[in-house]
Amino acid sequence: PPALLDCRARIPLAERNQPLISTRSTIPVATFALGLAAVLFASGCGSRKNDALGLDYIEDQAQSKAVRTITITPPDSSSDFQLSAPEGTSGLTTTLLLGQETGLFSRGLVRFDLAALPDSGQSASLLSATARFFFDEGTGDPATLAVAVHRVVSNWEESIASADSIFPTMDPVGFTTSLAVADSGDSADISVTELVRFWIDRPDSNFGFALLPEAGVNGLQEFYSAEGLRPPQLIARWTIATGESTATVNPNHDTFFLKTTAGFVPLSDTPRRLAVGRGIAARSLLKFPFPDLGPRATIHRAELTLFTDQPASRLHTFTIGVQRLLDADWNSGSLSLDGTIESAQSVDAQTDSVTIEVTTAVNEMVDEGNFGLLLRANDEKPDVDFIEFHAGDSEIAARRPRLKIWTTAGDAP
Repeated sequence: PPALLDCRARIPLAERNQPLISTRSTIPVATFALGLAAVLFASGCGSRKNDALGLDYIEDQAQSKAVRTITITPPDSSSDFQLSAPEGTSGLTTTLLLGQETGLFSRGLVRFDLAALPDSGQSASLLSATARFFFDEGTGDPATLAVAVHRVVSNWEESIASADSIFPTMDPVGFTTSLAVADSGDSADISVTELVRFWIDRPDSNFGFALLPEAGVNGLQEFYSAEGLRPPQLIARWTIATGESTATVNPNHDTFFLKTTAGFVPLSDTPRRLAVGRGIAARSLLKFPFPDLGPRATIHRAELTLFTDQPASRLHTFTIGVQRLLDADWNSGSLSLDGTIESAQSVDAQTDSVTIEVTTAVNEMVDEGNFGLLLRANDEKPDVDFIEFHAGDSEIAARRPRLKIWTTAGDAP
């Protein structure tokens, strides 16, 4: 009716996709029209919170038993697994990860476009060239990271690098420097004057340089990459006949290669926990036993709540979501999944718990079979952050995963 169309026009665009009524309900047309008219008359054209379309209305109706709230905990099964990950580049990510710690080793590649610098035929004299990297790990002062800098002598492209890419050939002679952020700073510098002089004299040889953690380094540092908020910089100073000039350029290619070493312990080996990780990606599986909701029941909303084990996690900031499993085979090497990652939620170093809306997935599982949910990071590979959630067998019962469903019975007893 026109009144309804007028109301829908005033609902914010992001909210118009919320259905007025589930298609799974079977309600006579006349009854629905009278009920809808009553709702519109009573609520006018207010916000979703006030016009009987939102969660507040569902909660209000629960008091009259029109809507039941069902909380299921713990899941009847939960598991996690770590994806296999041979050394490979992460390609187009926002992070440049360098260093090593027990079980992990990461080295970097950086190449700057030198077109803005004078070439060797312009009678210019290069005074200095500094590569600057900006720290990307929230707050706090990173430890000093000793790295060896080697000139790369073979071509590479970050955009076509794959997980089984071979690290490019390097000049065996390099130099060692320290990447450290001062107490009052947010960046670390490397002097690359001699490298830039070499490239100015031989433009076709500019394949950038490699950064390799030195033996004995125990720590991983995250710096912004060329795709990050603060890309690395090459700051060059030179003199020409007209005086001194300066140019600052960003990389045209940079990436890192991450691999596991002998001391690697999979995140999925933590007892009574579910791991979600990025760099060496970890994913989790869980399945809740659904009660008999009755024929043609309407599921208004479903929420999955997970509780973090903060001391066991390594968190900066990333997003997680869920995918619906399409069969009962929980073999991590051959999972059959719905292609949609549902309801992405941000997690960070302060995350105590996270609630993910899974209404669509639960509706589909009721109709098509309940085989469980996969929990994963939306953006795998950028770094080695991970989060550990309490699993179904957690020693703390109050922090086990829970599924909450708001539902209305159908038209049969």
